[in-house]
Amino acid sequence: MPHIYYDQATDSLPSLHPELITLAAHRLGAVGSTLYSLICYKTSRDFVEILVTGAAVHDQQAWRIDAVSSRSSYGELLLRVVEVISRISSN
Repeated sequence: MPHIYYDQATDSLPSLHPELITLAAHRLGAVGSTLYSLICYKTSRDFVEILVTGAAVHDQQAWRIDAVSSRSSYGELLLRVVEVISRISSN
């Protein structure tokens, strides 16, 4: 259940990164029959890279999502992550 991954991340990330900046967060989404959660964040205002983490579940299988992006390619990365999630249910 991807929302459990999300809940744990939102509980632990602020203590790991006191200057955490959350850019986007989705506790539970669905693409086809695949459920997913995503959190996009920077560890501090000065941190250049954007971190994307989450989980996807389809049937009895689960995948962890971890990616790093620059600010300039952040939107493209999110689109690609959703594309990959959409392919899970068709396999």
